[in-house]
Amino acid sequence: MKMPCELVVKYILPALRALIAKELIEKYGYSQLKVARMLSTSQSSISYYLNSKRGNKFLNRIKDAVREDVDEIVESLIAGAKAKELLPKFCKVCFKLRTNNIICKLHKKQVELPEACDVCLIRPVVD
Repeated sequence: MKMPCELVVKYILPALRALIAKELIEKYGYSQLKVARMLSTSQSSISYYLNSKRGNKFLNRIKDAVREDVDEIVESLIAGAKAKELLPKFCKVCFKLRTNNIICKLHKKQVELPEACDVCLIRPVVD
């Protein structure tokens, strides 16, 4: 059985990284290499995000729902935030997408779930 988090890693996280990378490069003039380091990924991944070869499938589905969150993450990255400060921001985005039924719709397409499934509404614990 696929867990909702698996779908986040496969579809949502790449779209979120693509939005963040595009913002840092197009609006702030960062290089692909600098953005890759900021996001702990490779320069080639950033190139894929920019050329819509990775993360594009769900980018338009989440773009409006996470606009403010992306701006907050970008500002934090520019300010030099470390993983400990960024992790709750990413988890907040994930929770928002789960409660907005975006991840639930994707999950229900891939796994037979009961109609009354409420797994996505469980709030994550982040210390």
